[in-house]
Amino acid sequence: MYRINGCRDIHINIPSDSNTCNSHGCCLTQDKKIIVADSSNKKLKRFNLDTMNRVDYCNIDDFFCDVCYINDEEVAVLYYNHDKIQFVSIHQKMSPTRQIKFPH
Repeated sequence: MYRINGCRDIHINIPSDSNTCNSHGCCLTQDKKIIVADSSNKKLKRFNLDTMNRVDYCNIDDFFCDVCYINDEEVAVLYYNHDKIQFVSIHQKMSPTRQIKFPH
């Protein structure tokens, strides 16, 4: 059972963004961070929920539609055309790791 304690805005734009942010998905980590999938800028952005500040971001090589929390070490990113899943390390600084490709 989840309980909502309140609502706050998070401004997900960062100076290196070239497009208007378009968030299609997000996930919450165990350490109270939220990872936002900004598909129009091809970036995952991590924010601290306590301070609402951006912690870091990671570039993704193509347009994607969602992000899913796997464990304390990793999230998975699903691409729009559903032909691959990109895994991203979230241990310290976010960085892409391995991929699974699906033949169509």
